Amino acid sequence: MAEGFISYQDKEANETLRDVAQRYLIELGMRCMVQLHEADTYTPLTKFDSCGLHDLMHDLCSSKAEKEQFLMRIDASKYLTDILLPTRIAISYDPSSNPSIDGLKEVRGLRSFIVLPKHYYPKPTMGFKESMVNFKMSQYLRIFVVEGCEFEGGKLPSKFVVEGCEFEGGKLPSKVGELIHLRYLSLRNSNVRELPKSICSLPYLQTLDLRVLYNVAIRLPNVIWKMKRLKHLFLNTGIEVIGGEKLKLGGLQELETLDEISSETTCIADIPTLISLQKMCVEVDVMWIAC
Repeated sequence: MAEGFISYQDKEANETLRDVAQRYLIELGMRCMVQLHEADTYTPLTKFDSCGLHDLMHDLCSSKAEKEQFLMRIDASKYLTDILLPTRIAISYDPSSNPSIDGLKEVRGLRSFIVLPKHYYPKPTMGFKESMVNFKMSQYLRIFVVEGCEFEGGKLPSKFVVEGCEFEGGKLPSKVGELIHLRYLSLRNSNVRELPKSICSLPYLQTLDLRVLYNVAIRLPNVIWKMKRLKHLFLNTGIEVIGGEKLKLGGLQELETLDEISSETTCIADIPTLISLQKMCVEVDVMWIAC
């Protein structure tokens, strides 16, 4: 959806782009081109947890993608300077081996930048510096996924502990707000503790995943309600709104997914204005009264 491969013209009555994408997946599964893994909790909205490719199909697609310079999958242990890079890069890394990325500063015209760990790890290990990606030369970036990454702390003095490991909190580079074509932004399992106010300058953003490290509160400017095209918002309940107010969501009329919020930090009164909402997870504080 973020790449624009799902056509609005294929939408039927009362369908969303997510419904169209799901139909595409089912058809590919019926043709034995894609392996679909059903969700543990099967619902009309969430039929599949994930999908994959058969080995032969994976090899064919990878070979074709590199030949057409459409996509390249790279192991983080490689030095990237001498590699002819396409407009879409997917970097996988082993989080237990102190991985690093180098050689991306001169890459131009990126459309998709994805960094993913090969398996779960209790703390971020892939270092991410603001100079790693030339945001000015990647102004057409649509997908920016940096999961399990350790961002620089900037002016944030705070440290936190995750599963016995202490490290500093990071800050998302403010230059991300200049990526006006961005559709998908994921910071899942990263150490980001603060989001810049420039995040509201992303007029086409559809998916925002802020499920940072478990038990780590992320500080948010109260500007998400201005992102009118937002369709999927993923949060941790332990957020902190800069300024002390509750997080506003009123006016997000295209929002379909809201997961997960707390009545303590989010303005619950805004929920009735979310007219396109299909999935929501809310933690409601309960006051126990002794009688």
